[in-house]
Amino acid sequence: MSAQLALLRDLKQEWEHCTKCDLHRGRKHTVFASGHENADVMLIAEMPGRDEDECGYPFVGKAGRQLDMIAEYANVDIGKELHLTNLVQCQPPKGRSAFEHEILACWPRLVRQIQIVAPLLIIAAGRAAAHRLVGGQVSVTKDRGQIFDCNFPGVLTDEVRIPVFVMLHPADVMRNPDMNPGGALRETLDDFISAFEIVDKMREEWFGTPPKNRRINR
Repeated sequence: MSAQLALLRDLKQEWEHCTKCDLHRGRKHTVFASGHENADVMLIAEMPGRDEDECGYPFVGKAGRQLDMIAEYANVDIGKELHLTNLVQCQPPKGRSAFEHEILACWPRLVRQIQIVAPLLIIAAGRAAAHRLVGGQVSVTKDRGQIFDCNFPGVLTDEVRIPVFVMLHPADVMRNPDMNPGGALRETLDDFISAFEIVDKMREEWFGTPPKNRRINR
């Protein structure tokens, strides 16, 4: 077991019975994370849904299947190249969005998760994640595909800067699955590929790692 995986398991155990906000009252499971513990890319969305609450893992419902399709199109192995999580790890009731105090209650867990995984790039999927990670001035529809340098609490330093890439949430894409130029699905596929091409270029420059062909499925 890697040191990062052990730390994540300890963090999950620490937070799986969390009662820091009222969301714990209606949950079946806390939804901590899935994917690789040492992934270069960390995708953060807003919250788990009903399917995720049932099984305890993020992106297993319809939005998860949409993400699987997007990843396959981009030649991305989710199990090896992505770490998936949410701003809050409990499902809000009646399909509502997470409240600010609920996000703040779960924020220390998310910060520690980011510190452990130490991604080269974070993808903020959807409006809520983009607003929390980048700031309320960001517009997902206008700023999708853009990168923002964001500061997060560090371990050895007070702050560490990590680039955050803004993308539509897969659930939003499901409501507008348009593959024509300018369509939500087409834009999201291109954005997802671009995010990983950026990381591939970083790894090539820093470590000499040959980039993958991300557009193999076009």
